[in-house]
Amino acid sequence: MIDASTMRQAKSSKDQMPKIKLSQQEAERLLRAGAELMDAAEDVLEARGAYSEEFLAGLCVAMDEAKKGKLKKIKSLTDLGA
Repeated sequence: MIDASTMRQAKSSKDQMPKIKLSQQEAERLLRAGAELMDAAEDVLEARGAYSEEFLAGLCVAMDEAKKGKLKKIKSLTDLGA
């Protein structure tokens, strides 16, 4: 679980992280790998019954909000702690 302390550390260390440039092929490969990992995790969680009624209800609310345009654009996951 990520707590506020972890988010502050991530936010303060992002300026210290080296910047790397990826080729288009490298970026696409990472995106495909990430998508594959998300699909696998979703399959495992679903098979184990991890999606509770409460979670599914929250997902429906989130999807409705997305359809209504109630989204906040972010550039990084560290923006979620702001």
